[in-house]
Amino acid sequence: MQPESIFPFLTEAPADFRRSFTASLIPKRIAKGESLAMQADLCSYLPFVAQGSVRVFRVGESGREINLYRIEEGESCVITAFCILNQEAFPAFATAELNTDLFLLPASSFHGWMNRHEFFRSYVFSLFSRRFASILTSIEEIAFGRMDERLATLLLRFDEDEIQRTHQELAHELSTAREVVSRLLKDFERDGLLTLSRGRIRIVDRAGLKKRCDFLPDR
Repeated sequence: MQPESIFPFLTEAPADFRRSFTASLIPKRIAKGESLAMQADLCSYLPFVAQGSVRVFRVGESGREINLYRIEEGESCVITAFCILNQEAFPAFATAELNTDLFLLPASSFHGWMNRHEFFRSYVFSLFSRRFASILTSIEEIAFGRMDERLATLLLRFDEDEIQRTHQELAHELSTAREVVSRLLKDFERDGLLTLSRGRIRIVDRAGLKKRCDFLPDR
């Protein structure tokens, strides 16, 4: 897969920059569940996702995980960019949710192009802006959203009625305890909204689930 077909900012770049940029990239593949970065790692490369998905999250002292965002096709990690610019260690964890193909850009190249190229700076700052907005939304949901509404919204984001997720995986998504998710799923099952089996959830009443939400999920 060619970088030019994945990263839209390259269409605005001069030909010499495109050649230099693509020559600097280091391809890497990580398997589902494999770590891309651990907390306190030094940020030597800026990752760009070519295909797949990487989840970036924090872990509290209790072991509770809080999702920050996902890096998907054509995107990069704003926390890594921030850490490279400020010479700080990575303050979170990043793990592949799918088998993921990446391009790694050395930190030295990133610094040089941030200093020399306006269009590259604009691209990086646009990443900061979008991620900041999404993180604020996540904080608002965690702080003010009712857990049953958040769980119903999460389930409705799946295109298929048959959802292959464990209660623990859903708990990670919602930054809560597995026991809370299990209790709410049992409530939904008693209300006839879904059925539960090992590692699977089947939605049987989408309209009923929508009534449990303050808003409909983006599709």
